[in-house]
Amino acid sequence: MIMKLILPKEIEDFIKNLYSHNSSKRLKELKERCGVLIGFIKKGEIIVREIVEIKNVADSPILFKMDPRELYNAWMKAEKSGMDIVAIFHTHPFGIAYPSKYDIDCMKYVNLPWIIIGSDGIKAYLYKNGKIIEIEVEILN
Repeated sequence: MIMKLILPKEIEDFIKNLYSHNSSKRLKELKERCGVLIGFIKKGEIIVREIVEIKNVADSPILFKMDPRELYNAWMKAEKSGMDIVAIFHTHPFGIAYPSKYDIDCMKYVNLPWIIIGSDGIKAYLYKNGKIIEIEVEILN
C-alpha cells in the first residue's frame, strides 16, 4: 500500500505558488486549479518527478474538471518518459486541504492519491475500502 508521497522542493514551490497566486486574486476571480503529478511508485512510495497543471474546464471556485485533451496529453507525456501519472492535485481556494464530499465521490473512481492544497498546506489522501487515508508528504531538498 502507498504510504508516502515524495516531492522535490521545486514541485512543492510550484504547488504553493498555485495557492498563493489564487489568494492574491479578488474573491470573485478565485478558481480551483488542478493537474497531475508524474513519476513512479517504488516500495510503497510515490516518487514525483514532474507536475503538469491542467485547465479546469469547470471554471469554478468549488470544484474542478480537468480538460480531457490536456489530461490525455499529460498521460502520453508520462508514458513516453517511462513514468506514470501517480497523483491528482487541486487547490481549495476557500478552505483547508481535506477532501470535500465531491472530492470523495470522485476519489472512489480514481485509484490514485489526491493532493490537495489549502490554507493549511499540502496534504495527500487515498480512498481505500470506504475510508479516506492521509498519506505522508515528504519534501526533498
